[in-house]
Amino acid sequence: MTVFAGLMLALPSYAHISFPKTENQTNIIEQANIQITEFSIIGMTCSGCKEHVNHQVSKLPGIMNTTVSYQNGNAIVEFDKTKTDNQEIEQAIAKTGYSVSGKKEIQ
Repeated sequence: MTVFAGLMLALPSYAHISFPKTENQTNIIEQANIQITEFSIIGMTCSGCKEHVNHQVSKLPGIMNTTVSYQNGNAIVEFDKTKTDNQEIEQAIAKTGYSVSGKKEIQ
C-alpha cells in the first residue's frame, strides 16, 4: 500500500510518459493562413495536464505547433486557419477537462 501511495504522489512527475509523442506533419502553408493564438487555461497543475492538453490539440487538422505551460496556465497554438479555428481548439481543450478562460491572437 505504501508503494502504491508513493507512486500516486509521484504521478505528476512521470505522467507525460503515458502520452504518445505527437508529430506534426509539415505542409506548405501560405503565410497569410497562419494564425497564432494564446489560450488561457484554468486547472492545469502538472506536466501530465500539460501533455494531455498538448496531445488533444495536436490531433486537430492544421495544427503546426503547440506550446502548453501548466506553470503559466496557457497554450500557444500555431495553426492553419483554413483547416481549424479557435473554437475547435477551445473544444479540444475542453475535452481534456480544463476550461479556457480567455484567448488572444498573437498574429
